[in-house]
Amino acid sequence: KSQTQADHYYNTPRVWYAQKMLNPEIDQDPESRTMPFSRVPSHLISVEDVAMVLSSHYQATDFDPYGQTGTPETRRRYRPIGMNRNQEMHILQIRPNMPKSHAAIH
Repeated sequence: KSQTQADHYYNTPRVWYAQKMLNPEIDQDPESRTMPFSRVPSHLISVEDVAMVLSSHYQATDFDPYGQTGTPETRRRYRPIGMNRNQEMHILQIRPNMPKSHAAIH
């Protein structure tokens, strides 16, 4: 995991928010230099969970650029994963219990 200044704006807060969504019981700081890059989630991850992470913009936090809480500074502090100018996202799924012709979906 890198430790550049750009990480504090792009990568680390995104990891923080994804982990917050998938491990809500863990309290972490969005700029922590000791946060693990990955964790075992507290529940099985669904396709809907992946879509929520990929479209996230720090909902229900002071860092949500589209939210009503926080200050103008906090709402611009971090760049979210999902932005209003994103045109598409992709989720690939391999389903081992399906016939090979239908096992991989996009």
